[in-house]
Amino acid sequence: MPEKITIPAVSTPELKKVLNLQGVQIQSAGTNAFKGAVLTETPVGTEINKFKGGLQSVSDKFQTIVNPYTRGARTPTPPSNNNNAYSGKIDQTVNADPALYKSILGTPVLSDVTFDTVTYTDNTGKSVTTAKMTFQAILISVSFPRVIIKTEIQGRNGTVKEYIGEGDAQIGFRGVICGANGQYPASEVVALLKIVQAPVEIPVICSYLHNLGIYTIVFEDRTFDQEEGGYSYQTFSFSAISDTPQELKISAI
Repeated sequence: MPEKITIPAVSTPELKKVLNLQGVQIQSAGTNAFKGAVLTETPVGTEINKFKGGLQSVSDKFQTIVNPYTRGARTPTPPSNNNNAYSGKIDQTVNADPALYKSILGTPVLSDVTFDTVTYTDNTGKSVTTAKMTFQAILISVSFPRVIIKTEIQGRNGTVKEYIGEGDAQIGFRGVICGANGQYPASEVVALLKIVQAPVEIPVICSYLHNLGIYTIVFEDRTFDQEEGGYSYQTFSFSAISDTPQELKISAI
């Protein structure tokens, strides 16, 4: 009686043939799951992707979320002019003040400050004439104090104002003198220093000051500051008071 053995279903036909020749009865262990499959030889060094065809589409796993802002923000509808009581009644004409001139940067200059030239005699008897200088990068502040003579009376609240008058206008100047790139504006600083050191009133040409009734000033405190990294320019700040020239009439003796 031939020997009966059980071999795996994946055994090759050559193995079955050899066993049959030796009289061995072959019994299949099960259905060959790979029957009819064609074995494709894989070249040496080729990596086999065991997940090929086994990955599910991401869209099948996750729910698609619709972005409500994909089309952008909604543009608000401008209000209808039918409900505007002032529609068509507002003058749209632009009457801007004309520029005085163009700056070195090409920007319009609408207002500037000019200290006019003066001539005076110094303590040594030497005649000194100051230069006429115009500043574009300058800011002005003006305050108007009042002169009030007050008298206190015992037994009465408050004071009696005997005289009320206008004092000198207090004027502040803050500006900068700009030089060329990398060059200190030495000559302009010296010329300005002579102006602010003059022991006389200085005529000032400025539309802003003229509108306030200020035509001549006398300088009080004068400050020239240095700033870190600011070699090519010089900042300054001055305080001054207004002056009203007095005309004296000499009558015949």
